[in-house]
Amino acid sequence: MQVANNRALILVEEAHRPGDLHAGELRQRLQQAERELEAAQDDSERQRVAQRDKRRLERFLAIAEGH
Repeated sequence: MQVANNRALILVEEAHRPGDLHAGELRQRLQQAERELEAAQDDSERQRVAQRDKRRLERFLAIAEGH
């Protein structure tokens, strides 16, 4: 996030409307990210990507489920 002149700039990788999120699909993607995380070696790029994906998908799922 960048803040300047009373404005905030947030760079995002992807954006979705909450109504377009499908909980079932997100659960499947979250399970895949968890499997990737389990298979990744400690302190590897694969582990970092899987952790990031897992956190992102958990947040999307919470939104899709109305939490």
